[in-house]
Amino acid sequence: MRSFIGVCLFILFILPFSTKAQDTTYVHRSDTLRQATDPEYYNWRESSNDTIIPSIQKQNYLKRPVFRLAISGGTGYRLGRTPEGSEELTDFINNMRLGGQFGIDLHFFLKRKIALGIEYDYYNAKHSGTIENHYLKDNTKIQFIGPSFAGRIPISYRRDAFVYTLAIGYGHFKEITKEADEEESFTGGCLAGKGSIGYDFALSDKVALGIKLSLLFGNIKNFTYKNSAGETTKFTLNPQDGENISMANISVGIRFVR
Repeated sequence: MRSFIGVCLFILFILPFSTKAQDTTYVHRSDTLRQATDPEYYNWRESSNDTIIPSIQKQNYLKRPVFRLAISGGTGYRLGRTPEGSEELTDFINNMRLGGQFGIDLHFFLKRKIALGIEYDYYNAKHSGTIENHYLKDNTKIQFIGPSFAGRIPISYRRDAFVYTLAIGYGHFKEITKEADEEESFTGGCLAGKGSIGYDFALSDKVALGIKLSLLFGNIKNFTYKNSAGETTKFTLNPQDGENISMANISVGIRFVR
């Protein structure tokens, strides 16, 4: 978690200011006939590639967005180590690593490239199999919610952009195991951190198709166990024996930028 916080600080204070080399410069075309007939005879270029762009698109490029709403779905892969046990147990746990993932985040822009908001992620994996002659069904859910910082780096006048986010919040874990008519569950929570980087392919000035890679970090030590009779027990594990909810996610989705 300390290394994650260090990376967060670096990105927060260095990366947003490292993109100033792409600031735009304005070009006046000495065309008196066009000046008289076309009010948009002032053009502009991006200093990075000298692309000449009409000034009306310049206004869209330089305008500070109000908010960005991202809705994504994809696949998550859990990164925690597999505990020691029988081959059947190891295979069962490894089959629970891959699951479906859904996420939504909303950010409001303070500047053209900097925004604050909130993120929510949901992960779910299901598997059934036999362990020591017991047929089990397992359903694991991991959720994350927390405040988030976002950086948006415009790539071109078409509003394509690199987007990265950093968040620290609450990670929640719930595992439900069923055997025949009996059901038991383990629930717990912890402080968690999340970082992501992605790219938005603009479909219009307000809508984009995005792809994102994200990492979630967290380790849960405090749990509540509930048996089939509804009785609950709370217990605490050593940090090295806790439930590691760290995972890598890749997702695609729709983005709304206004």
